[in-house]
Amino acid sequence: MLIFPLLVPFYYWRRPAMRRQMQTLGEAHQRLSGDIVEFAQGMMVLRTCGSDADKSRALLAHFNALENLQTRTHRQGAGATMLIASVVELGLQVVVLSGIVWVVTGTLNLAFLIAAVAMIMRFAEPMAMFISYTSVVELIASALQRIEQFMAIAPLPVAEQSEQRMPERYDIRFDNVSYRYEEGDGHALNHVSLTFPAASMSALVGASGAGKTTVTKLLMRYADPQQGQISIGGVDIRRLTPEQLNSLISVVFQDVWLFDDTLLANIRIARPQATRQEVEEAARAAQCLEFISRLPQGWLTPMGEMGGQLSGGERQRISIARALLKNAPVVILDEPTAALDIESELAVQKAIDNLVYNRTVIIIAHRLSTIAGAGNILVMEEGQVVEQGTHAQLLSHHGRYQALWQAQMAARVWRDDGVSASGEWGHE
Repeated sequence: MLIFPLLVPFYYWRRPAMRRQMQTLGEAHQRLSGDIVEFAQGMMVLRTCGSDADKSRALLAHFNALENLQTRTHRQGAGATMLIASVVELGLQVVVLSGIVWVVTGTLNLAFLIAAVAMIMRFAEPMAMFISYTSVVELIASALQRIEQFMAIAPLPVAEQSEQRMPERYDIRFDNVSYRYEEGDGHALNHVSLTFPAASMSALVGASGAGKTTVTKLLMRYADPQQGQISIGGVDIRRLTPEQLNSLISVVFQDVWLFDDTLLANIRIARPQATRQEVEEAARAAQCLEFISRLPQGWLTPMGEMGGQLSGGERQRISIARALLKNAPVVILDEPTAALDIESELAVQKAIDNLVYNRTVIIIAHRLSTIAGAGNILVMEEGQVVEQGTHAQLLSHHGRYQALWQAQMAARVWRDDGVSASGEWGHE
């Protein structure tokens, strides 16, 4: 019986090592799961580049590494379990042999010995099971620890109900806003002050990393700036609840995410309480009805994984239909026509024309020709607004915008001159 109390300190002595092993094993599982998803999603690119075999070998190596780690972890756990079982078994044998000697010498009653052995065996089995389950307990504890770390991330603060109020107009202001990503060294935005007038189209242009996307992320309050204030209609967005702010903004991303559900459900997700008629009106304005009529089950056609049944232009029109159905006063466009062919671009452009009417529109522009008609163009560089004005005004300044415009026009001329009428690249 003295053996069993010794198992408790042994367990606590072994616990830190077991927890580290289970954490390492859990992290390895997580990395491998990410690698598998990445491999599956990137299969088309890998095959096009002829790198699928290399990636397969790397993935197989990760599988083997995980298998070796699991084997090593299980062996260590089995070793501890066997040690405990051996100690318990040895203790039982000592008790039985000692008891037999005492019974023979008349020191101990046989019935008492039988009862003692039965009681020890009754305790030995659950104790051995307890030791064998400790690795499972530590694996669960390790997973719970990661969940707790995620849940411990503090949400963005929300204003008290007495301070909350909805804006009555929809101009957008950034006042001396600075923001730095935790993993970055410099400021993504550095003392930025800008205005997006209500019911007008504004465009953000600049090289990659200039801060264009950061402006829209802060407006949607994916994070709060370390300095400055962002307001809609004079109301600090920090005074709005997430639901209130979300109701004010629609976003059309360049990469459209469709769920593995029906087409109707994919549009209605923008406003779940919308009627079928409202969904159809939004789809009509987004130029969707033509391709919906060609789908095998119409509105109830499953979209498949990531909308694989639709073309890029059709997915973009679904995204615009969502924004139309939501009917928010502020619209953010991450230039949805950038990766489309001419025919799809024309259809999407018609849908965008219906979407932006009488709304505050912000376009993240990659091709300057698409935003030449914007009333307010802001040129960003290294987290700051370096130029602002209309297309004509900015060209006359002979600054950064003019340089970007000339570079894009030169690239366009190069494409036109480099391709012959037959569609083949020209040769000198």
